[in-house]
Amino acid sequence: MSSVEWAVDERVIARLFAKLLVRYGSVWTRRFELVPEDALAADWKAELQGVSRDQMAFAVANLPPEFPPDAGAFKALCRQFRTYDQTPALTAPSGDPTVRAKTLEKLRSMRIGSNDPQAWIGERLKAHGPNDPWARQAIANLGLRYRGER
Repeated sequence: MSSVEWAVDERVIARLFAKLLVRYGSVWTRRFELVPEDALAADWKAELQGVSRDQMAFAVANLPPEFPPDAGAFKALCRQFRTYDQTPALTAPSGDPTVRAKTLEKLRSMRIGSNDPQAWIGERLKAHGPNDPWARQAIANLGLRYRGER
């Protein structure tokens, strides 16, 4: 099921509440103890409609350590997730082979890892994920491709 087909339903809210309970314990239960559980779940379900699976996973991974969020704060956290398509565009790489050669030489002269630009790119991608703008720019400048791209 793709993120487009995915919708926030009772099961999603129940799993989310279970994660919040594990993360915050009694602080979570005390925060909403005067609200009937079905009303609380209905409010969160309504608030989170339109949130993608990736956005929700991002929010769960980035929960504030000190206090549990309410539905509005959780949705705001979900909205902080950005896909590569939403990131600001980088300048177009030059198709000039001399520019690529200069970039490659500059990268090799830098003290980065094993002095291998491809190793540096691999380390950046591993540490920061496939949307890392520095790694993507280096890949483009060197005329390289991601695995699976044509």
